[in-house]
Amino acid sequence: KGFSKRFGWLLAELVFVFLGMYGAFLLERMQDEEIDLLRKRQILQALVDEFENYETELGNASYSLHENYCVPFFTKYSSGEKPFPAPIPFGAMGSVNTGIWEAMLQRGGIEVLEVEFIQRVPGFFKKLQDLLDIYTRLERLSERMIMPEMDRDAEYFYEADGIELRDKYKWHVN
Repeated sequence: KGFSKRFGWLLAELVFVFLGMYGAFLLERMQDEEIDLLRKRQILQALVDEFENYETELGNASYSLHENYCVPFFTKYSSGEKPFPAPIPFGAMGSVNTGIWEAMLQRGGIEVLEVEFIQRVPGFFKKLQDLLDIYTRLERLSERMIMPEMDRDAEYFYEADGIELRDKYKWHVN
């Protein structure tokens, strides 16, 4: 009786320890999931904030470019006049800063974000950088080809027999 009684208590103790450890494991797993969810929310919020900053900066630059450059030039150009192809305003937009995104991925973001989302964000950054590169190229063309000719008359930039820009300056309209 003594051995079976001790064995019963030992078995009960083992079951109790097992259930306690299993419960602790489940609780830790739930806490890890909550932490991962919190980290995911923080990463997504940081990205939303970053993208809102891009939206504001690009929106302001786009509005300024449209109102101060495009509208005056194209209003006259489309009505048959020969406006002076003013230099493209220098925006000093530079390049896309992906540091926040890369830091988030290194700090565990890759573990909590969906693969499709992780693959789409660099695509956004690439398209944004392509846009900034185009603008930078236009700034350089403007600096090299229009600014040295600022003392010329507007007629200089156009074909002699029409309102079309000379081949050398067609990029300005395009």
